[in-house]
Amino acid sequence: DGLEGLGKTFHGAAKISSFINIAYQRKVTVGDFIHPFICYALTVRLIELVFDPFVPGMNKEESDIFKEIYAMVHRNEPQERSARWRAITYAHSQPHRKNDLFCEKAADDFLHRMIKAIEPLIGPDHPITFEHAKKEVGDAVKAVFMEAVKLQDKARTGYMSFDYMPFIPAVDQPFHPAYMETNQDVRQGGRGKGSMAVLNLGLGMQAWKSVVKEDKTVGKDVNIALKAMVLCGNWDPSA
Repeated sequence: DGLEGLGKTFHGAAKISSFINIAYQRKVTVGDFIHPFICYALTVRLIELVFDPFVPGMNKEESDIFKEIYAMVHRNEPQERSARWRAITYAHSQPHRKNDLFCEKAADDFLHRMIKAIEPLIGPDHPITFEHAKKEVGDAVKAVFMEAVKLQDKARTGYMSFDYMPFIPAVDQPFHPAYMETNQDVRQGGRGKGSMAVLNLGLGMQAWKSVVKEDKTVGKDVNIALKAMVLCGNWDPSA
């Protein structure tokens, strides 16, 4: 009943239905379920609020305009020139941004979302209040957002040779060692043969740069700078 309730209260539960089903079938404890679930939810929220917008916290309409212009610049200009445009525009598009306030609000919002999501798991006998959650983990969650913003600021304004962007691989696909890592023993192979990634636990980082090809057109060279941490379908916290 608890997992069914979480499926109804957590936006995006359908995307991790395989993980929820595995937890249900293996009758994992609430504690064993909550840790990877919160790691996943936090990575998604970091992408949504910090890394996906052109500037952390920028509204979608404005962000999409800047991203579209930058994509055009990146397609048509050498890396050094497009990176210079990116760095200058990023630094001046929201000059009065208050990172501390932004991260405080982001952390509070995340805690509210998590409390609502896990309430069906813990039941009415052990309610979690926002005040208690904020006292216990509020500073830690805010610190995660602060570090993410610092990373994005550095990547957007300081790195000229490459563009860096965190990523979350799609779940319910075979584990791929080129851009995934896990602490589990996994099998390599295609769908039906290899271990399946069912949940993201940590962000990966991809790096790309504009390169001028032999025909003088501008292409893109993409590399994986950091593999994403995932949980695979053979997960068994009791083992």
